Amino acid sequence: MPRIPLYYQDDEFFEEFGTSCYINHEKMVDVFPLYRHDFMEISLIVEGSGTELCNGRTYPVQEGCVSVSAPWHFHTLNTRSDQPVTRFICEFSLQDYLHYASVWPDARSALFDRHVEPVVQLSEQDYQRSCSIFNDMYEIFTQKGEDRQVRLYLKLVEFMMLFHRAQKQGGVQPGRPDAPRDQLVQDALRCIHKLYSQELTLADVAREVGASPATLREQLLAYTGQDFQALVTEIRIRNACVLLGLKTPTLKYIAHNTGFGSVQTFYRAFQNYKGMTPEEYRKRHWMESEGKAG
Repeated sequence: MPRIPLYYQDDEFFEEFGTSCYINHEKMVDVFPLYRHDFMEISLIVEGSGTELCNGRTYPVQEGCVSVSAPWHFHTLNTRSDQPVTRFICEFSLQDYLHYASVWPDARSALFDRHVEPVVQLSEQDYQRSCSIFNDMYEIFTQKGEDRQVRLYLKLVEFMMLFHRAQKQGGVQPGRPDAPRDQLVQDALRCIHKLYSQELTLADVAREVGASPATLREQLLAYTGQDFQALVTEIRIRNACVLLGLKTPTLKYIAHNTGFGSVQTFYRAFQNYKGMTPEEYRKRHWMESEGKAG
């Protein structure tokens, strides 16, 4: 039977850091449970070796391997006790990345292209350049300057341009496992993240991924612990939270651009999900932001 992975959410993860782009240098010596998250994650292997399990496929990883995991990736890193893995790990908001990378034409395809591997073995030159970028990011992250978020994302976009070029040149070859059982789920999650701002039904997504609505409903519930409507609402609310972090967008604009049919529908859904009104969330967000900036 499929098992529900651990699920990490950005408002829980980033709150303590004061930025939606986190980076660390860590050593792994054990097996971490299968997990997914609603933010992006980069893992760059600096020392050691192991395997990356992503959507049912196993990829060998070693020094110079990098993986970029999206919200539709169910993944984990398995290490060997005699060769613990040291890596850079970077987690960042999908929405903020697309905002900062909007000047780059391939910003979306670097994340959404399903025809390239999520794990890549970098050339020696690209590996050394990536280490330099992540060292710069770590220094920026720990300094906590007032322009920290902007500087972090500029460096991040630089890395993603390098990664996407390496992706297109061909990544490491995965093993030959059976077809991943959760392929349908990852395709559906990718589709929802792309189309959440439109009117979207289970039948629409089922048609996009080539499955019956009944099968898709069953698989989403088995692998994520949520039904289709709960998943769509959650993704819409999280994108609404990003827009509420800005002072300019009206509730009408936010409701329209996050897939809610009306302000009233958006208002009710937001209160049910966050336990406060959109206005209260915006006020609290800005009070916290101003407090941190001060």
